[in-house]
Amino acid sequence: MLRNLIIIVLFLPFSMIGQKKVLTYDQTQDIVFAEQYNTKEVLENYITKEGISISIGDTLTIGDALIKRKDYLFNDVFSHIVVGNTKGFKNREFEYLPHRYSDSKVIVKSFYVKHERFDGYKLWPNRKRIPLYVAVFVKNPKSKGFARIFLRSRKTILDIEKAFLCGEIIE
Repeated sequence: MLRNLIIIVLFLPFSMIGQKKVLTYDQTQDIVFAEQYNTKEVLENYITKEGISISIGDTLTIGDALIKRKDYLFNDVFSHIVVGNTKGFKNREFEYLPHRYSDSKVIVKSFYVKHERFDGYKLWPNRKRIPLYVAVFVKNPKSKGFARIFLRSRKTILDIEKAFLCGEIIE
């Protein structure tokens, strides 16, 4: 009996490490869940509103930038994809990804979850009572030579749901 208890206590931490952290769109919109969710938690899998499962290591395709005109201009940029890793930056002017990166492949490296911005008129809103959104940090696949130096390989998809909705990310 004592031997079994010791074995359970020793292997319990290893069983907790092996569990994958999965988050769904419905959970991000649930206020009760958002209040208790720890935004520092490492996320390994996200399931979108349409039921698409995205995991670390998956390959995504960047679609076309969202614009209101019929034709694209040279200086058009994406609305939900920025250059670099934005995790940890609160008030920063982001450099949005140029449209010339359309139809390129990227690999998911990590997820991070934040509370959406409050748009009401409350003086001090309770940030914990605001729904969550999922941002995805991605990188280009391994590139060689000059491409590694001159291409912007590190990108962040600021809100994966909005990027899917407007066609900036294709499955």
